[in-house]
Amino acid sequence: MKNYEHTNVFSTASAEISFSFIADDVQDKAGLFSKDANGMTGDGNHLSVYLENGSLIVRFQNGETTERYELDGVKANQEYDVEVSFGNGRIEAIVDGEVIGFNNNYDFTWSESSEYTQVGAFGGQSTTGTSSFTNKFEGQISDLSVRTPGDDVDPDRMEVGTLTVRQNNADQWHKVTFDEAIQNAVVIMGPIYDEYHQPAVPRVRNVTSEGFEFQIDEWDYLDGGQIPVEISWIAGSEGVHEIDGTTIQFGSTVADGKRQQQVSLEDADFGDAPIVLTQVASDNDEKAVVSRAGGVFNDSFEFRLQNEQAKASEAHADEDVHWVAISADGNGNVFETGFQQVASTEVRVNGATADEAFFAGMQTFDGNDTAGLRYNETHNGGVRLWIEEEQSLDDEVWHMREKIGWVNIEDGVYDFA
Repeated sequence: MKNYEHTNVFSTASAEISFSFIADDVQDKAGLFSKDANGMTGDGNHLSVYLENGSLIVRFQNGETTERYELDGVKANQEYDVEVSFGNGRIEAIVDGEVIGFNNNYDFTWSESSEYTQVGAFGGQSTTGTSSFTNKFEGQISDLSVRTPGDDVDPDRMEVGTLTVRQNNADQWHKVTFDEAIQNAVVIMGPIYDEYHQPAVPRVRNVTSEGFEFQIDEWDYLDGGQIPVEISWIAGSEGVHEIDGTTIQFGSTVADGKRQQQVSLEDADFGDAPIVLTQVASDNDEKAVVSRAGGVFNDSFEFRLQNEQAKASEAHADEDVHWVAISADGNGNVFETGFQQVASTEVRVNGATADEAFFAGMQTFDGNDTAGLRYNETHNGGVRLWIEEEQSLDDEVWHMREKIGWVNIEDGVYDFA
């Protein structure tokens, strides 16, 4: 067991903590890593990782609320790898490469903390600012690392990929691993490539610096299965960047599921209205849902969530929404972009190719019916695109014309300037 007095090294607004452990016993409460105090005392920002009753528990407190993530079925004499991180309003806990919990809107910091740090004990019952502890750990803790922003942080980057998946049912999720780590990753997908399958939109969850999960989210009146479909994804570090002379901004927000919301683009200083793509990036509500942008200007855009029409009057739980805004004049070595008027019948997208990753999103909200986008390939490698309504309420799928923004980009990893 080691007990460390607080120093300025630990006065940080963000950190990544990782270690491995093998426990002799997992039933009795035992601390693994703890920078904590009793209740919400001190500055209230407390973190403990501990074992209790056969479970691994990661507990954050920020002076107001507690977030607790739990992995059941932990076994004695078996090695586990733990990663815990916080910063920029996000907390996350990973065990053996699998996310056991995260929150994209949780303010947590060690900037004002004065608590001791225990490795191999629990400090959550100590008097604030003292070295006392309880619940010593019996076993082995190894490869402990506490990394702060100045420690070999990966550069901001972007990655683009395309894949084909088959989905057996509505409970199946697919995992994507980045080729290189992407700090504060934001993920956008779609639209789905095909023309013969049931209406659906992509849905993302569990986004980390290492990758994400997704599914083809069929509308609730359907069975959730899809024969093989192709879809592209783009992931980038949150913030404003430039690549090949094109300004691109990745961001995230929380949709309350009840109203149209506005997002500011003032940090990017776009000269003209950019192309905006949005993506639901959580599964807090089991109802299928799509995020649609509209009212796009050079300094802001609006978006809203839509359930299927048969459930349009039902509230939807808060969901994370990821978004990207790309300069509309971004035709160069990396991006090809454009706008097109599209309705519910197929239309050829001028200048777009199906030979590269293809992304598109509605930029207007002229038609109120729930809808996503779908595309397929022309005989000479071009793109045909249409607005795809679902039929939960009635058979009618006509949708009035909307302004669509589209982007082509080759698969690969791109470091930002």
